[in-house]
Amino acid sequence: MVMDFFQILKKYDIPNIVVLCFTGIFWPLVLFMWNRRVVNNIKNLEVSISFDYEVKIKNKSLQGIVFTFLNNTGSIVYLTNARITKSTKKFKISTDCSKDIAESSYELKFSNEAGVVDKRQVTIQTNEKVYTCIGMHNFDGDIESYSSNYIRKIFKYPKYFCLNYIAMVGEKKYNVLTTF
Repeated sequence: MVMDFFQILKKYDIPNIVVLCFTGIFWPLVLFMWNRRVVNNIKNLEVSISFDYEVKIKNKSLQGIVFTFLNNTGSIVYLTNARITKSTKKFKISTDCSKDIAESSYELKFSNEAGVVDKRQVTIQTNEKVYTCIGMHNFDGDIESYSSNYIRKIFKYPKYFCLNYIAMVGEKKYNVLTTF
């Protein structure tokens, strides 16, 4: 019976068909998915949130949240395309903030040397910090003590918002989506 099985494989050239399907369909699909993967954080790139800050947007003083990026990776970090996505009703962002209508996300710009928040991308040396902020109408008091659970991180289902950015750490590129 085993010999008959091998004779059928040999007769119809099935091993070559399997290899062809693997290299032509399965492997490119795996490579495509691997290059589009999203991570929750980057080791030693610390992102912290500070509350109860006063943010000035379009000459209006608003209550705001400040995001601080601290580079402890040992490499130069290049951050770009930082944005707040999937904001919920518990996280009411001011209408004065810049909103991308295509993705329904809010752009985060980084501060320059003068403290003005106007840079879309930034380079962070080792042990340096950069800041970005967003204005809000008001926020839930629970947000200060909240930490996202594992299930929300897996399914990318935020209680308040998702922080999305692209980072180059040394030569490696990361697409980061942090659920909060």
